[in-house]
Amino acid sequence: MTFQQLILPLPLPPKEPMDNFVVGDSNWEAATWIKRWPEWPVKHVTIHGESASGKTHLARWFQAKSNAYFISEADLQQNPDLSIQKGSTFIVDNYDEIRDENWLFHFYNLTKEHEADVLFCGQHSPGQFLFTLPDLRSRMRSILSITIGQPEEVLLKKIFRQRLENLGIFLPDDFEDISHYVLNRIERSYAALDSLILKVNDVLLRQQRTFSLPLVRDVLTQS
Repeated sequence: MTFQQLILPLPLPPKEPMDNFVVGDSNWEAATWIKRWPEWPVKHVTIHGESASGKTHLARWFQAKSNAYFISEADLQQNPDLSIQKGSTFIVDNYDEIRDENWLFHFYNLTKEHEADVLFCGQHSPGQFLFTLPDLRSRMRSILSITIGQPEEVLLKKIFRQRLENLGIFLPDDFEDISHYVLNRIERSYAALDSLILKVNDVLLRQQRTFSLPLVRDVLTQS
């Protein structure tokens, strides 16, 4: 049997931001807040969680709903007064990696002044991330903070299936058994699952094999 399903080696992003986000107990609250917009009772919301937990996916979903402006690296190199003119709703992805605290402080104040809705995404909650600028620290800690928790097994199985299908990989009838085998042998985290999927996809592309338990076993052995 010749394997022909795969086309690209690294396409892990979702197909449609509004319809393709897998919801489980650990990310239900975050997804609910995105669905709830524009009926937010607050103007600023932070969603935080580990790497590869779906924060950027939720941000794209929010952007599709709100036409929000994504703050870019270029924005961080110029006065926030220019950024605030680009919309009435904003997304600050990886907010906890911004090193120019004065920029973030000024931007925050401008969004308050203009009554703009802002979604902040990052790995740390505002309460955990210790900004050195006291005024910025107090303002960020006042923001509603939503946690994407550690993924449960059911959610990881759903994500595993979905991302393999998004890659065009044909899944065998014993996929549930393969999922169980995988999750008992890797760290139960979004990042670990993504890493495995990329390795599986690479082997499928290079060796022209079909997805199966022996293939997964080989990939785990080589990891």
